[in-house]
Amino acid sequence: MTELETYLQPYMVVAVFGDEEEPHFRHVEKAAKRNTPLSLRFIGFDEQTKLNHLGNFRGEEFIAESQRLKDAGLVVSFVDAPLEQKKRYRHEIQVHRAELWDAGTAVGKDNLGDKGFESINDKKIDDTIAACKFFGLDKARVFTYYPAKGDDIALPGTPEFERYRPAGLNAFQNMVGRFLREGITPIVEIEARLLGYHGPSLRDIIQETGVKGVLKYQDSANVVRGVPKEQGTPLESYEALAPCLLHFKDAIYVVQQTGSQKTGVESAHWPHRPCGEGDGQYKEILSNYAKHIPVLEGMLQANGARPEVGGVAEPHALAAGKFGGFTGAMMEPYIFAIVGQLDAAGIQHQQVYKLVTVGNQIHRAAPK
Repeated sequence: MTELETYLQPYMVVAVFGDEEEPHFRHVEKAAKRNTPLSLRFIGFDEQTKLNHLGNFRGEEFIAESQRLKDAGLVVSFVDAPLEQKKRYRHEIQVHRAELWDAGTAVGKDNLGDKGFESINDKKIDDTIAACKFFGLDKARVFTYYPAKGDDIALPGTPEFERYRPAGLNAFQNMVGRFLREGITPIVEIEARLLGYHGPSLRDIIQETGVKGVLKYQDSANVVRGVPKEQGTPLESYEALAPCLLHFKDAIYVVQQTGSQKTGVESAHWPHRPCGEGDGQYKEILSNYAKHIPVLEGMLQANGARPEVGGVAEPHALAAGKFGGFTGAMMEPYIFAIVGQLDAAGIQHQQVYKLVTVGNQIHRAAPK
């Protein structure tokens, strides 16, 4: 067998969240040794600090919390980290020859009804684009905004939700346009309580705004946790978005009683499971995923991004480590579960082959 074998379909890369081990640089080193790219989100861990999930903060709360952590020199978003911290992290990536897959940003997680939304949103977009360029990232995960003011979030199907929608669509259109103009491909993720809370709602937003060049993230656990089963399953969400990229985490439906009505919405304790061990329908989703890989490669290449289809391992496993369950010791079991699902679907991945770029052509290094 030759040392380099021409790249064949189907192939996808499994990436991991880039914020999951302490000390943090150990995670970079381990990922590099395993040929596993990072989805960059947080940097700057220390031994005593529990991970603060900045992506769950919105508006002024986000700015205040990130500033507090920055002042304390603890955990910060890769966007908000001081320049010296960014340089140190970039140096570690270069030293270990680690690869970055995308930026897991918090853009699109602000309340449309909050005071100062426009200026907060604009600053977050500007800062995120600058950070992506600093780290050489050509892909960024984004969201579709909360139809909310403060803690009052409007539910789908209500008049309040529809009143927020025009402003949300305008903000979304502006946001993705700014990323694309800077050569960064926005990948829009579905998430509970946002305007794009499942596949059909995100599909409609993209169609109504007419934006071109965006990609989408299907996240089965987000559907299980955020959408009653009778209103849409993970497979139905995926079918509405395909072709799309995947976030790999699973969850189970926990039927809860609310008065006389039962819902299929899971509890809020994030009891996420390895891919294939919940109700996320990964077997069904991956059974026809291979046919979409060439299309996704073409979409990435058209945007000037590296034409390499990736899926991000996003464990969020409760009690999985001292940083509050953002993987720790659970990362490897999650990756093994994903690899098993890909193997069963006949989809090759970097655990078998390593991509090698020769000029503008991608090859895969044959196993020895």
